[in-house]
Amino acid sequence: EKSTPHRNKRSPHVYHEATRLLKLFEKEAEKLRLVPVTPGMAKGMDAILSKLRKHKYAHVFREPVDLENLPHYDKQVEVVMDLSTLEARRKKGSYAHDAMGWGRDLRRIGANCVRYNTVPGDQFRVAGLAVAAAVERELDKQFGAEYPRLMREWDAVVNRLEQCFL
Repeated sequence: EKSTPHRNKRSPHVYHEATRLLKLFEKEAEKLRLVPVTPGMAKGMDAILSKLRKHKYAHVFREPVDLENLPHYDKQVEVVMDLSTLEARRKKGSYAHDAMGWGRDLRRIGANCVRYNTVPGDQFRVAGLAVAAAVERELDKQFGAEYPRLMREWDAVVNRLEQCFL
């Protein structure tokens, strides 16, 4: 069972700060959109998905969130994402000219979980943080210097958001 969101007393200010940071990041990321996926990148993407499917917490993220059991999830999480949806979109060619979109959606898997499950120590929050860290390691391993600098700064954005919500 997913935890209910926990908000601290600074919640309105914290929420606005987090939203501001995300919008700034998205605005900068927009400049990097429409980076075509090369055959090498496609191979790396498949390797990352394969590795994540074997992750300790992969079972939490394999299929879409059950919105019937979590009726407010889609109100708190702007773009719902999971491994099967990401893989299906990739196979369908949705990211053929948008490598950054694939990376953004990949990061959303763990980030959405952390955003929804705000109670420190919650089992789903722990899973989200672990998968988010694994995503970053795999992106760096597969793409290293090829991956745009901005995406590496995502970690700093996530850390700042964590500070805001804890």
